[in-house]
Amino acid sequence: MLYVSLELTKLKKKYYNFENSKTKEIEMLTAEEVAKKLKLHPNTVRKYAKWGKLPAVKFGRAWMIKEKDLEDFIKAREQELTYESPR
Repeated sequence: MLYVSLELTKLKKKYYNFENSKTKEIEMLTAEEVAKKLKLHPNTVRKYAKWGKLPAVKFGRAWMIKEKDLEDFIKAREQELTYESPR
């Protein structure tokens, strides 16, 4: 996939996904924004992205995460917790 930055704002980054000649807007979050939502340190989010635990794209030094990927990550973690047996 090819991502082209069309508008950069301080809080939200919007990127367009050019796939099969169709353009759709994708909401992207920074590692800091994801860290606030997950109540983690931003470095932990960056490590998850680097290790492949959390799907992300790196633009220069900044990791960007799709909102949909974050939702999927949270759902997967919730399912892991429900499958653990109590001790």
